[in-house]
Amino acid sequence: MLHSLDRLHLAQEVERRAAGAGRVLPALVQVNIAGESQKTGLSAAEVLPFLRQMKDFRNIRVKGLMAMMPLTDDTAQLEKLFREMRTLFDRMKNEAVDGIEMEELSMGMSQDYQIAARCGATMVRVGTALFQK
Repeated sequence: MLHSLDRLHLAQEVERRAAGAGRVLPALVQVNIAGESQKTGLSAAEVLPFLRQMKDFRNIRVKGLMAMMPLTDDTAQLEKLFREMRTLFDRMKNEAVDGIEMEELSMGMSQDYQIAARCGATMVRVGTALFQK
């Protein structure tokens, strides 16, 4: 699963390569919910127009959204952002864009996955937590 689909040019290249390989690639649309300049991803306002474009791609299946939160110890800020992502996810699910399946909400990493899970994440990425002693 591609977890970082965030621009049309990337989608076109993935579509071309997946078609050439005879595959349909599941993907998550990356959202920059905190608006951090050092991170990529769509703004919340860009997500629905992007999903509407993605419905025509035959070799990419959008399965949900993904976000990476700021590295901070401010749990109130993190919880607010996670809840904003969950609200956005639910809104996109209710839009019912043809060909788009809002099944996964990937958010939360080793340092904040518990907050993410409480806020509705269906998938977390806990890489460094696996290797800590």
